[in-house]
Amino acid sequence: MEDNIVKFLAYNGRIAITCAETTMLVEKARNTHDLSPVATAALGRLLTMGVIMGSDLKSEKDNITLQIKGDGPIGRMVAVVNKNLQIKGMVENPQVDAPLNEFGKLDVGGVVGYNGYVNVIKDIGLKEPYIGVIPISSGEIAEDFARYFTESEQTRSAVALGVLVDKNGVKKAGGYLLTAMPDATDEDITKIEKSIFEAGAISKMLDDNLSLLEIAKKVTGDKNVKVIQTDMHQMYISKIQAQDVKYSTYSFFNAISSGNVQLVDLFLKSGMSPDATFMSTPAIYMAIASNQNEVVKLLLENKVDPNKEIAGLTPLIIAIKKKDAQIVETLIAYGADVNKQASYINPLSYAIKKKQPKIVEVLVKAGARPDNEVLINALKCNDSYIKETVLKRYKEMD
Repeated sequence: MEDNIVKFLAYNGRIAITCAETTMLVEKARNTHDLSPVATAALGRLLTMGVIMGSDLKSEKDNITLQIKGDGPIGRMVAVVNKNLQIKGMVENPQVDAPLNEFGKLDVGGVVGYNGYVNVIKDIGLKEPYIGVIPISSGEIAEDFARYFTESEQTRSAVALGVLVDKNGVKKAGGYLLTAMPDATDEDITKIEKSIFEAGAISKMLDDNLSLLEIAKKVTGDKNVKVIQTDMHQMYISKIQAQDVKYSTYSFFNAISSGNVQLVDLFLKSGMSPDATFMSTPAIYMAIASNQNEVVKLLLENKVDPNKEIAGLTPLIIAIKKKDAQIVETLIAYGADVNKQASYINPLSYAIKKKQPKIVEVLVKAGARPDNEVLINALKCNDSYIKETVLKRYKEMD
């Protein structure tokens, strides 16, 4: 049977279901990327999810990017699909191997990992792409996307994805997405839950040569499902490189300001410069101004200069201005010069002016050298701890 994707309605339109067979697609991916069996199963599930979601795109310019980044040995997986169901995919470690799981199946969850995130970016012609990020639930991919639809799109959904691999390659692959409409009844949901349980694995149904219509009837429990769309575009697979995944600077800065470390990391790994600017503001300045210490660390790990001066300010001065001792410590740990003046602003003097004893202590411990002017400012300060700290450091320098 050739690959196909068909949309149905069940229970008089109260339940929508999209069923797909992707055997040829996943087999092409296996050959293209020289995938191990478990990597075939993992990427095959993601590609199947991609074409199911891509089948809802309306415009020729629309596309969806799916990414899974867990803590397992397979690393990052990405799929990008357009309206015509032309799909690109990549897996960071295509030769990953793992023992079978406790049920004697390929351990997709084990190689994906149980900690990390699922990221969905929909570029559908709006001013900015829609971005949804949720934590990994199980690493099995279908459960993770079911959670995505529930939490990010607020739809009651069931997802099944399966890849059956034998010694000759991909024997069967496919999946379905079942969505309850707002008028779906509790009785409808109960019937469907029972039917899904009784239907079993999607790969087994495909291996038993059930048609997509028969699968739709079986998982919904409705013998009168209606076909609403079929004979959709053929699916294509090609390689994708990380740099093929593009994001806007605006979205990058939104991720920075909200402290979404995982999404910022995704942007950086997909080619966004850690020195990117938005409205003349460097990324690290935005992270500091938003008090996002973990994002600051990530940018510094990506070789951002902690001493770069912009508009008369350094990252250290901005951190002091924001009264964030933790970020001050982070900047120093990554090489910020505690004695570097920016537009004649001395970091220690500025911390005294801002009446920040903790920051003064951090700067002094890191080697800040108070000159006579800084000493005078400290002695004028009404904070006794600042006075004592600076005076002690001044005497040590004699």
